[in-house]
Amino acid sequence: MSWLKNSVSVAIPLPGAPEGTRMGRQDPTWTLDKSPLPLTEVKPLAVGHWGTTPGQNFISVHLNGYNISNPTVLARIEPPEVDALLPGCGNDPRYVEGEDPAAPHQLMAAVLEEAIEDILSVHSAARVDGCTRWPRWPVLVLRSPKEWTGPKTVDGLPVEGTFRSHQVPLLVEDAHPEHNERLEQWLRTYRPEELFDECAKLKIRALPWRQDTSSLDYLLASHLWRQDHNGFPDQDPCFVDHVDHVDHVDHVVNKKADIFRIHLSPDTNSLLTVADHCLRSRHYIAVLVAGERDMPQWFSMADVDLPCCCDPPTLEVLAAVSIVGEHVKELKVRVVNVVDLLKLQSANEHPPGLSDPDYDTLFSKNKRIVLAFHEYPSLIHRLIHRRSNRNTYARGYSQVGTITTAVDMPVRNRLDRFHLVQHLIDRLPQLGAPAEYLKQAMTHKLSEHNLYINQHSQDLPEICDWAWNSEVVGHG
Repeated sequence: MSWLKNSVSVAIPLPGAPEGTRMGRQDPTWTLDKSPLPLTEVKPLAVGHWGTTPGQNFISVHLNGYNISNPTVLARIEPPEVDALLPGCGNDPRYVEGEDPAAPHQLMAAVLEEAIEDILSVHSAARVDGCTRWPRWPVLVLRSPKEWTGPKTVDGLPVEGTFRSHQVPLLVEDAHPEHNERLEQWLRTYRPEELFDECAKLKIRALPWRQDTSSLDYLLASHLWRQDHNGFPDQDPCFVDHVDHVDHVDHVVNKKADIFRIHLSPDTNSLLTVADHCLRSRHYIAVLVAGERDMPQWFSMADVDLPCCCDPPTLEVLAAVSIVGEHVKELKVRVVNVVDLLKLQSANEHPPGLSDPDYDTLFSKNKRIVLAFHEYPSLIHRLIHRRSNRNTYARGYSQVGTITTAVDMPVRNRLDRFHLVQHLIDRLPQLGAPAEYLKQAMTHKLSEHNLYINQHSQDLPEICDWAWNSEVVGHG
C-alpha cells in the first residue's frame, strides 16, 4: 500500500512471509535503514526513480498467530518482548489491535497519520536542518485473529484465530449441506446489498487505486565473466536464471512474460539506450546486465536497435570473427547481438518476442548458429525451442570459475575467441584443410595463453591490445 502526502510517497511493504514473521528472512528488512551513506541520500537512492518522487518505506507486520497453519515467532511473543525486539533493530513500533472488527479502523487511521507525520519530520530534519543522527523509523504492528470476520466456529470446533481458518475455513460439499447456510450467513456480513444492484453490478464506479508505477530496474554490474577480484560466490550467474520467491526458486523466464525483461548490453551506448527505455517504462521488472570494466564501443546510438548478448561474450565473438576473417576469407559470418534476451522467445509465448518471420530473417532457417551467451547455455535452448532453425549451438557459462584474468574466465568456460573459432570450424567441415590448420593454431594459442597467465598473471598482450579492424574483416 502507499500514500501520497505533501509530495512524499510512503510505501508499506510486508517483509518476509504474509505476516512478516520468518525470523531469517525478516532480519534484512528490519535493518534497511542502516547504511554508510548520509541520511539525506539513503532514501532517494533506495526509492527514487526517474519520473517519481523519492519515498520512505514504512514496514508493516501482521501478527495473527500463524504462517499458513503453523505458529509463528513474533505472534507468540508477549508485547513487552516485541517492544524490546523492534526498538533494538532501530524501529519504533506502533500497535493496532483489538477483537471487534469495527473498532480498529479509526485507530489505524490515527496511527498511520501519526507515523507519516513522524516520517515527514525525519525527512525535514535530515534534508533541511542537516541532522545526521539516525532516527527510529515507525513500524506498524497489527494484532488480529487469523481470518478475522470469518466463521468463529464450524461443527463445534473453533476456526477464527486458529490454524483451521487457513484457506478453506468452511467446507461446502454434499457431506455437509448445512454449511451452505453458514456460508450465506458469512457472506451477508459483508453487506453485498450495499455494494451491488439487483443485476449484481457494482453500484460505484471502479477507480484505479494508484497512478502508473515506475518499473523496477535491477542493474547487475558484477557478473561472472570478471572474477579478477571476487570469486564464484559473489559473481554466480544465477540471478538471471533464478529468483528467490518466498518458498521456492523460480526461473526469471518462467515469470509472467508481460512483466519481466532481461537486457544484456555489450557497450555503454547500448546500455544508455536500454537504461533510458527502462527508466521511462512503467509496470515492468527489468534486469540490466553490464560489467564495470572498460570495454570497446561497438555501436553508435543509432544502431542500438540491433539485438546483442552482453559485453564479454560480444568481445570474444568479434575477436573470433576477426581471426576467421583473416585466415578463412571465403567464410561469410554474420554477427547478431541480442540486447533484449526474451526477444528470442516466440511472440506467441512472450508478447514482445520476435515473430517467426522476423526471427528467421535475423538467424535464417538452416544456417549454422554458434551463440555465445552470458549465462547458462541451456536457457537459450529453452527460449528458442519452437523456432525453425534446429542448428543452434549455444555456448555459455559451464560452472567453471576462479579469481583469474579477464579472458581466462571465457577460456575456462570454452567461450573465448580461440574456442569459438574451433566451434565454428567443427560445424563447417566443408572448409577443408585451411580451417583444420587454423583450428590447430587455436589449440597452440590456448596453450600459450595458459603459460603466459601463469607466469605474468595477466592476459597475452595481443589479447589486451586487440581492436576491431574492419579493413581486415570487412563489413556484412
